[in-house]
Amino acid sequence: MLACSSLFSTLFSSQHQLPQTSPYQQHASSSIGFQSPFNTVQQQTPFQNTQLTTQMALVAPIPFLSLIAITEVYKEDPTNPEYAFKHLLFSVTGQQYRVKPASVSDIMWAEAISKLEGMNSSEREHMWHQLVQGFKDLSQRLKLQDEVLASDRERRKTT
Repeated sequence: MLACSSLFSTLFSSQHQLPQTSPYQQHASSSIGFQSPFNTVQQQTPFQNTQLTTQMALVAPIPFLSLIAITEVYKEDPTNPEYAFKHLLFSVTGQQYRVKPASVSDIMWAEAISKLEGMNSSEREHMWHQLVQGFKDLSQRLKLQDEVLASDRERRKTT
């Protein structure tokens, strides 16, 4: 074991200089002006005697940053631009309620308006986009739709 460790220490402690050829080394010119591979001059590069050292860069722990990003996406706040569960759904609304919600980005609004423009003009008159954020808004919307369906059924029974 001692002989083996001394062998490795001598291998790694001594620097072996091998002749290195560089694609950038200069060639001697002959009297005619052509370069000849036979009369080349070996030049020593300044990097032959240096040791290569590496250093690890400081990086933030990736799992921690991922957890922060995931937490931010699901943080239910009306002003949170990163909130994942934010959708514009069609609703039947009056003319006075047809405004762009404040927390909707311009890109999201342009996509919603393009979907509205693709509809028939009779459908477009009554439909408008309603912002739904989170399960609470979605459950309120579902409850309101159930109430409207129930009142429509009652109205049909009476007529």
